[in-house]
Amino acid sequence: MSLVLVQTVGLLCLSNLFMTLAWYGHLKSLGDHGRGMWRRW
Repeated sequence: MSLVLVQTVGLLCLSNLFMTLAWYGHLKSLGDHGRGMWRRW
């Protein structure tokens, strides 16, 4: 496999993991405070 393909697949996996964690963190904050990230206002 070429280095570009390995880098592409690696970055896609890392971004998918990050977005999954961010989404579940967002859902958790919605459940805790009712307004999610806007709870300060």
